[in-house]
Amino acid sequence: MTRWRWFVLGVCAAAMLSGCQVNRVRPASSNPVLDAATGAASPDWRRERERLAMRGLRYDTGRVEIDEAFAATVPGRGDVAAAEAEYARGLALLADNRQLEALATFTRAVIMAPDQAGFYAGLGRVLMYQGGLAQQALAAVYTGLDLAPNSVELHYLLADLRGRLGEREAAAAEFDTVLSLDPTNGDAHERLAMLSYYAGDTAAAWEHYRAAQALGADVPVQLEALLNGEDLTAPRAASRLAPAIGPQVRMDAGGGTYASNETTMASVNSTPLEVVGAWNDWRDTPGTVRMGVGVSLNGGNTWVDFLLRPPLPYQASVEGDPMTCYDQRTGTLWVGAISFAGNGGIFVARKNPGQATFGLSIMACVDGGADKGWMAAGRTYNNPNQTAVYIAYNNGCLRSTNMGFSWSAPVSLGSGLGFLPRVGPNGELYIAYWDLGNGVRLKRSLNGGTSFTTHNIATRLDVWDLYSGSRIPGDFRIPELTYLAVDPNNGTLYCVYFDTTSYSGGNYNLDLYFCKSTNQGTSWTAPVIINTDSTPPGDQFFPWIEVDQAGGLHIVTYDSRRTIQNDNNVHGWFDAYYTCSLDGGATWSEYCLSPAPFDSYYSGSGSGQFMGDYLGLGFGADRVYPSYASTQNGNTDIFTNVILWSDLGDMNCDGSVNFGDINPFVQYLTDFAAWQATYAGCPATNGDINQDGVYPDFGDINPFVALLTGG
Repeated sequence: MTRWRWFVLGVCAAAMLSGCQVNRVRPASSNPVLDAATGAASPDWRRERERLAMRGLRYDTGRVEIDEAFAATVPGRGDVAAAEAEYARGLALLADNRQLEALATFTRAVIMAPDQAGFYAGLGRVLMYQGGLAQQALAAVYTGLDLAPNSVELHYLLADLRGRLGEREAAAAEFDTVLSLDPTNGDAHERLAMLSYYAGDTAAAWEHYRAAQALGADVPVQLEALLNGEDLTAPRAASRLAPAIGPQVRMDAGGGTYASNETTMASVNSTPLEVVGAWNDWRDTPGTVRMGVGVSLNGGNTWVDFLLRPPLPYQASVEGDPMTCYDQRTGTLWVGAISFAGNGGIFVARKNPGQATFGLSIMACVDGGADKGWMAAGRTYNNPNQTAVYIAYNNGCLRSTNMGFSWSAPVSLGSGLGFLPRVGPNGELYIAYWDLGNGVRLKRSLNGGTSFTTHNIATRLDVWDLYSGSRIPGDFRIPELTYLAVDPNNGTLYCVYFDTTSYSGGNYNLDLYFCKSTNQGTSWTAPVIINTDSTPPGDQFFPWIEVDQAGGLHIVTYDSRRTIQNDNNVHGWFDAYYTCSLDGGATWSEYCLSPAPFDSYYSGSGSGQFMGDYLGLGFGADRVYPSYASTQNGNTDIFTNVILWSDLGDMNCDGSVNFGDINPFVQYLTDFAAWQATYAGCPATNGDINQDGVYPDFGDINPFVALLTGG
């Protein structure tokens, strides 16, 4: 059999196995031009597909114009009814998150009937959602307004675009126009409340805030506190033993001076010294991106790193967007990524406990339109003895009940970006995401991912363009993704996202916002800020959150507080920080991980900076493994710090770790039943003080005393 026939059969077999459909909008080439030394170039595979989807229209004059040479090949020109059907199909595709297909469909609708003003609203919206196409989106909106000057939809879209671009005064003027045309538009009042607040006009902000509430619009609940001048910062943790934070360890040493970014990390409680990480890696043939993988079997002290690729028929020049997940039931770890090609899709590989390598990768889904996936594993909803593995990505949620060997067809999750799955203690499936507007959202499934309900986690204060870095120093994008974790004991959900708290002196102040739900995501607490800051304030972004087996919350994030700088600086100086809470998010502690601030300029040698879109963190027993990119060596490399929580907590439940805990600690070791009877409900956390692999045992007593006395 010829190689070509093997290739075709392989594609068909995988497509049948996964149930996925290859996206109809395919690139002419899957070989983007990238800077192999820096990895700084934007993903040209995406831009090539966008170019193909946009064929037939030109945007360079500030209005949409027809390319007659291409338009002559589009059937149905002048048939308004056919164009309306095409436009309706585009709306359905957009609602299903098939953005590139929607872009191609809206383009055809405009070519078929260019005098229909409403068509330009759909075209402008999908161009806005794509990111980096703001001028084309503006051209579409202005063309529509030329045809329908009083269109509320088009004026609102124009205001939204201006706001995302940071043009606050122009955005406010357009929202005022919306209200002049439709005084009952609560969403316009809500956005004007935020714009007035950022401008320092408290009276106007209150007026629009109350109007938005009265009209039933979604308003950020934290805005009222901000308008009252309240400090939203959560309390700091009371004095207690701090974690032992080890020095930086580079994970991608095999990559030399080539760039790496977009990290992910996983470990498990049963084998906490085994940890895996993954990242985008540019070390291979010039012009390519691969998934780099690191494995450590000694608790993160040393690493072996390598490239892991999809099966041969699905390989491409760009294979990235790494993901990991862990199964506490079996101790299994997975890594995965996306092959960005017309016949690409999502591939995964599995590492069994005790093994230093992964098995062969398999295709979870063949989908040429796949983008940004994340994984999760846990017990199935109706069987505690079976593991379910989930992958959520732009085109839906995949499910495997045989440890990742085969996968279901995707179940649509609707429109959004950054779908992050998590599995609850009883097999509940939660997926957090950004809805591309001002919504921080949650999908919940109580039937193993077969169907979902939608819930609102929070309403964002600020929204910006997907590819924009205008809210921070440096010149790289910071998409507004949502991060979620689930307590494995009681099922409490914790969400973290970053948002603009204030604007002053030409600079935005981004903070980490935290909220939680104790009723499976039906309702959430008001978001609070969990970082402290400098004066003037720095920015915090790209948080990743995990919850350990004792309910401790652990976050890694980027932070600019140690360098005073303006947002328009091309050199953005940042640190990696570790943030934690041992009381369910009531109080927080922060620790700087990087030895000195690093400069984003060197993520792209001054042009096309790219620090990635997210960070990662794993945990196993009493060990925490943050993972982040740093340019401290003149290019982006991947680092971790091994963080050890080695105390036994507050043994006598008096509110702090002190000498009063010594006798209860001895009792805990010698007569656990008596300790339980005396201190029922005491949230002490098991730890291995002397690191001998047994906890607790008598060898831990002297180190425990030394920790209390500062030794």
